Amino acid sequence: AIIYLFFAFLAFGNLPNTFFQQDEWAIFGNFLYWEKAHLNWFERLFVFQQYTHLIPLSNLASYFQFSIFHLNFAPYALSSIFVHFVNSCLVYILAYMLFKKRIPAFLAGMFFLVNSIPQQAVTWIATSTGTEGSTLFILLSIIFFTKYVLNNKAGKKKHLLLTLFFAVISLAFKETSLFIFLFFPLYGFIFRIKGDKIKEIVVGIFAVGAFYVLIRAIFIFAFANLDNAAPELTQPSYLTYGYRIITMPLKVLAQSFFPVSLIIQAGGYLIKFAYPQFIAIDSSPNPFIVESVAADIISFGLAFTIIISTFLMCLFWIKRKNLHLASVLTVSLLFIVLSSLPFIFVPGRAGFLSLIDGRHLYLTGIFTSILLINIVYWIHEMFPMKRVAVLALSLIILPFMFMNIFQVRDTLAKQITTSQTRKQILNEISFKYPHLPKNVIFYIESDKSFYGVEGSILPFQSGLGQTLLVWYNAHGENFPSCFFSDQFLYVQLSQGYRECEGRGFGYFREMDKLENAMKENKIEKGDIIAFQYIASEENLIDITNKIQEE
Repeated sequence: AIIYLFFAFLAFGNLPNTFFQQDEWAIFGNFLYWEKAHLNWFERLFVFQQYTHLIPLSNLASYFQFSIFHLNFAPYALSSIFVHFVNSCLVYILAYMLFKKRIPAFLAGMFFLVNSIPQQAVTWIATSTGTEGSTLFILLSIIFFTKYVLNNKAGKKKHLLLTLFFAVISLAFKETSLFIFLFFPLYGFIFRIKGDKIKEIVVGIFAVGAFYVLIRAIFIFAFANLDNAAPELTQPSYLTYGYRIITMPLKVLAQSFFPVSLIIQAGGYLIKFAYPQFIAIDSSPNPFIVESVAADIISFGLAFTIIISTFLMCLFWIKRKNLHLASVLTVSLLFIVLSSLPFIFVPGRAGFLSLIDGRHLYLTGIFTSILLINIVYWIHEMFPMKRVAVLALSLIILPFMFMNIFQVRDTLAKQITTSQTRKQILNEISFKYPHLPKNVIFYIESDKSFYGVEGSILPFQSGLGQTLLVWYNAHGENFPSCFFSDQFLYVQLSQGYRECEGRGFGYFREMDKLENAMKENKIEKGDIIAFQYIASEENLIDITNKIQEE
C-alpha cells in the first residue's frame, strides 16, 4: 500500500495545483440552488437537474465535498487521488484472487494506478466522484462475487448478497455499470459453477436487476414532464443501434489499451497512404476524416488483434491444462466488451463518436490491467529460462510504467498553466471589484478565441457568466436562487441579463448585445464592470471607465 501511495502521488501529485475545469461550475451552481431554494432532500437527490439520471449517492457525495471544501480546489484533488489509490488496492486484491500470486497482482494494481488512458477520471473533479465512487463499489461487488464463484463450498450466500448490494450502490453513483447484471451470470458460467449456485445467481441478479429497472422506469415516467426535463434528443434508427452493437465494443476494447493520441496519429498515416484524396494542399490529412473514419478503421484493426491474441493465449493455457488462467483471460475480455453497452444506447449524435473520452474507460481499466498482466505471465511461462524472462520483462514493464507516469504528469503540467490563468483572471476581477452593485453587468472581451469556438472568449471551458456568479457568491455576495436555476449563463458562449428578487446580474462579450440589454432593462452605465483580455500577454485590463463613457 505504501508503494502504491508513493506512485499515486508521483503520477498525480501536481493535481492540487490545477483548478476547476468545466462542469464543476454547473454542479456548484446546482448546489447553491438547492440551498437558496430550500429544496427538500428528495428533490435534491432525485429530481432537480437529474433528467433521466438516477445517481443520488454521487449527488450526495459531491454536495458533501462542496459543503466542506467550497471553492478550495486542493482538497477535491487530494480526495480524488486517495479514492484512486483505494481502487488500485482493490484491483490488487481482485488480481490476487484470480492469479493466486502476489507479483502479478501487484503489477495489475500498479498498472491500474498509473494508467494514463483513463486519467481524466481522476483529474477532472466534475466526474471523479461519480466515476471513482462507482468503480470502488463495482470492485467490491466483483471481489465478493469472485469469492462466491471460486469457493467450492456451499453456504456462502452472504458473498452473493454483498455482491448485489455493492452493485446497487455502484449504480447509485453512476449508471454506466448497469451491464454488471449481464456480466455476473457469464462470469459464473465461464468459471463453470454448478448446482444451487446457478439458481442463486440467476434468481438474485434477476430480482435485483428487475427492481432497479422498475425504479428507473418510475422516475422516468414520473418526472420526465417536469420543467427541468431535458430537451428532446434525436433517437437513431434501429439499423443505427445494430451498427453500434457491433462497432462500439470494438472501439472500447481498442481504446482501453491504446491511447487516443496514438490512434489519431495512426489514422493520419492511414489517410496519407490509403486515401490521398483527403489530403489538403499543405499535405495534412483532413482532421474530420482522421478522427472519424480513419480512427474507426484503426480501432477495429487493433480490437481484432487483441481478440485473436487473447484467443491464442487461451489455447496456450488450455494446452498447459491451466483452465483457470484461460477463464481469467476470457472474463477480462468479456468485462471490457460488455462495458460498452451504455454507450450503444446514447441518443443523438453522441453515439457516433469514434474517439471515447478517457474518463469512460476508467471502469474498463480494472480488467485491462488484469488482461495485460496475464499477457506478462504468459510470456514468462513461454520462456524456459525464467531469469532471462524476468529480466526481459522488467526492461519492458518498468519503462512502460514510467512512460504512463510521465504522460499523466505532462498532462497535469499543461493543466496547471491554464489553471493559473483562470485563477488569476477571477482573482483580479474580484480584487478590483470586491463588492458589486445591486444590478451589475460584466462586459469582458477577448482578442482571441479558445477551444475552437466561434466568437472571442476567455480561456474558460464553460460560461464565464455563471463562473462569476458562483465565484462572487463564495466571496460574500448573496445572490438569489433564481440566478442558479436553468444553468443561467453556464453554456460557454452564453450571454444575458436577469433580474429577480431585487437584484440583477448579466454577462456580455459583444457590445451590441450589451447595449440592447441596457435599453430593455433600463440599466445605468455605472452598473457596468468591463475588462479586456489580451491573450498574447495573458493580461486582463480594466476598461470599465472606457466602456461606461462609450
